[in-house]
Amino acid sequence: MRRTSYEQMNCSIASALDVVGEPWTLLIVRDAFYGVRRFDDFQENLGIARNVLTARLKKLVEAGIFRKTAYRQRPLRHEYRLTDKGAALFTVIVGLKQWGDRFGVASRNGKPMELVDRADSSPLDPVLIDALSGRRLELTNVRAVAGPGADQATRERLSPALRPEQAPLLVIQGRNDNVVPPSMNEAFAARFNRVKLWLVAGGHTTERVRPFLITRAMHWLARIAARKMAPHREAEAPPPKAGE
Repeated sequence: MRRTSYEQMNCSIASALDVVGEPWTLLIVRDAFYGVRRFDDFQENLGIARNVLTARLKKLVEAGIFRKTAYRQRPLRHEYRLTDKGAALFTVIVGLKQWGDRFGVASRNGKPMELVDRADSSPLDPVLIDALSGRRLELTNVRAVAGPGADQATRERLSPALRPEQAPLLVIQGRNDNVVPPSMNEAFAARFNRVKLWLVAGGHTTERVRPFLITRAMHWLARIAARKMAPHREAEAPPPKAGE
């Protein structure tokens, strides 16, 4: 059965998984980094069914990750070499290795493979850094913002307006004048943070569910703030002109 495509998603991660997210694909790429190039060697190393290996290699060639070249004419035999596009998956493979070393079987039994410097064989400890500043990147010092290719749904999902702890004022969607006054915004933020703390610290929700619940809680509190603003707006409304 064919896997569902992520092609319609406005997400670079989804588009990458559309190419390398199928079972066996990243293990084939991993072996290519080890220097494996020929069909029989891939099949022997992985123990993968030949028809599955054929399909995965075909897709990797079509995606431009492997280049198929003949190494023998009679009988005709091919090998599969990484392209620049395929070599760019090196950081993905290393990241998965590090995660498996830390949280997989290797955390109990020891690392099955180490990375060392090609020149002097000294051990390496790869980290993710910013190319401009050289600063190490962690989840705590990075946030996602909408890029030039973001559609409207992605922009709304990544908008700071959806995260009151990052926004100076809460803007309630729908009308230009729906801006909560600073005093009400502070009260809203305090109430929201209490709800958020309960959701995160309560221990009754999973990591996947918490962001959804936090967003729902924010929308619920925003509606409460909007209702409380109605008398505030009526008090500020200008008196009717004579004859009206």
